[in-house]
Amino acid sequence: MLVTEVESEASIGSKLGKQGWLAFHAVAFMIGAWNLFAIDLARTPGRWWFWMPVAAWAAALTTHACWLLWERRRGPAAHVRNAPGVKQEEAVL
Repeated sequence: MLVTEVESEASIGSKLGKQGWLAFHAVAFMIGAWNLFAIDLARTPGRWWFWMPVAAWAAALTTHACWLLWERRRGPAAHVRNAPGVKQEEAVL
């Protein structure tokens, strides 16, 4: 990977934010689940296998959402609160 590619990926991540990544994950989940269902229906209509990967992906999405909620409730990260030279009022986001 070139340095410019890494920089552009980092800037995309910082522009999107944590809630944006969760929304992206949810949209990707819905599209992916629908596609898995359609493939399952077209290729093996009598045998339903699509629910297994969808359930695993739903668990990952739920974990992502819970992590974001937990991070929001606990406040700024410990490395921000305890950083040298950072006052407590500066650490509050």
